[in-house]
Amino acid sequence: MNYFNWSAEKNEILKQTRGISFEEIVFLIESGNLLGVEENPGYPNQKIYIVNVENYAVIVPFVKTENEIFLKTAFPSRKYSKKYGLSKT
Repeated sequence: MNYFNWSAEKNEILKQTRGISFEEIVFLIESGNLLGVEENPGYPNQKIYIVNVENYAVIVPFVKTENEIFLKTAFPSRKYSKKYGLSKT
């Protein structure tokens, strides 16, 4: 069983700059708001979660090991919002 982990410092930065936390992201993933999982084109050792956050796609790069899913960051994506038919109202 894998568990989620992240940098506490990065989490604080996300709260201040993007208005979202890793705790919220994990809650949304576990609540069925995960839209997809894809390879991260820029980083071969990473994948990305595409998460529906208030009807907008948020990209969450992560590294998965045997026991852990380490969340790297989170950022909104117009490209994936369009792909999944989402739009902020």
